[in-house]
Amino acid sequence: MTTIKHGDVILFRNGDVFRGQLDCAVVPLFGASYSPVTTLGTYGSSASGPAVISGSLLVPASAWKVYNASVYVANLTAAVGRRLMSIDSLSLFWNGERLVLARWPNVNGSLLSSPAQFAMAVGTASPILVSSQLPAVSASYYNGGNVVFRNNDNGYLRAAINPNSFGSGAMSLSASVPSRTFGFYVEGVRALLDAPGEWFYDSDAQLLYMWPPGSVAASAGTVEVSVFGYGINFATLMNQTVVDGLRFEQQSMAGINLAASQNVTVRNCTFRNQAQYGFNASSLRDSLLVSNRFDAIAGSAVYINSANNNAVRGNQFTNIGIYDGQGIYGTVSRAVGINNGANNVVTGNSMANLGCTAVFSGADGTMIERNTITSAVQTVSSSAAIHLGSNSGRHSVADNVVSGVLGNVRSWSLDVLVFGIFLDQNVYTTVVSGNRVSIVVGNAVRLSGVSNVQLRDNVIDTTSNHLFFRDLLTSAVNVSGNNF
Repeated sequence: MTTIKHGDVILFRNGDVFRGQLDCAVVPLFGASYSPVTTLGTYGSSASGPAVISGSLLVPASAWKVYNASVYVANLTAAVGRRLMSIDSLSLFWNGERLVLARWPNVNGSLLSSPAQFAMAVGTASPILVSSQLPAVSASYYNGGNVVFRNNDNGYLRAAINPNSFGSGAMSLSASVPSRTFGFYVEGVRALLDAPGEWFYDSDAQLLYMWPPGSVAASAGTVEVSVFGYGINFATLMNQTVVDGLRFEQQSMAGINLAASQNVTVRNCTFRNQAQYGFNASSLRDSLLVSNRFDAIAGSAVYINSANNNAVRGNQFTNIGIYDGQGIYGTVSRAVGINNGANNVVTGNSMANLGCTAVFSGADGTMIERNTITSAVQTVSSSAAIHLGSNSGRHSVADNVVSGVLGNVRSWSLDVLVFGIFLDQNVYTTVVSGNRVSIVVGNAVRLSGVSNVQLRDNVIDTTSNHLFFRDLLTSAVNVSGNNF
């Protein structure tokens, strides 16, 4: 743990890569105002690129040996100098792009450019997965593997395969599957490593296997394995802190993690290839995320639990939650997720190519304004580009441009039901105005048991239902000046 004082300045040289995790605590200023600003930033010429805080270690080219005609193997403990105990927390990267953990059915391309392929199973509402598409193999073939499956219309689960349980197109899992037809894939079995861009780690033997993209030699690219959970892991009370101009890459948890802090500014930073979150915070207030870039994050880009008087402004979000079944299991990914609290602002952000919701707020008094959202909700079949959570109110959703909310049924056989703007159960005293919503498979604006809502001066240009009042519980809705 690095202990710093309020007012300290920590600078990372531009162009350098810092591999590891900075655990940072501050000496509290009891009885004093938090006027000194603590800064974590960069120095040196920006022409050499930003300072990078990486959650990965390099696997040197010399560590690889030929395993067979296409696959290479390396002793990972010897290669990176530490023993990694579990395949579940690892990610592997080739020239900065995420590779695919060995799986069936194959992806048929890179994770970022190709949607996942799914097999289909019948619903049993039990821990037994049954699918006629499973190849006929031995009872132990899938030992050590996991099944990733759609457990509902907007989420995925990951369940371990019980040893020696496969037979006659069925296997036993550590969790129950749905009661209806659903999609799934199997991952984490060495025998499934059968395509370029796939990898597998045998934690008992400490051996890493990889089929390089393009079937080139393992030494032809830069290979990195995620090791560290966080880029900067702040302790509590990191008040009056500025993080400026850093690039966070390949953390297994989050680029920045902090709690119980106020007056924090994160600006001009890049977050890329985190497995769960780009920026993760709890009990955050009076803070600002501005002019950052979030890209290729498997889970949520920004998640704040218990958020008060914060602003997420002028950031760029691309390729968030886009990997089918990857990221944060058992919950829903969002580009920006705000849960609980009050009086937060999400404004002027650009969001494109999202597998998930662009903006979710379950906090009261959220202003969601002037955001541009393109191609959202691509990996689930029921969600919305902008989602106001149930039992929240006093929101303003204004002057946003939402285009292309398409959903998918690759792994869930129900019809797609996705929305441009969704006001969930018991949302109250909210204004939705001046938005332009187009190309939405479901409803452009959907209301579900809301009250005291104004819908005014919106432009709706879509091929599906324009406006939908879900039930008779919806009351006191004023609709005026809209262009349908």
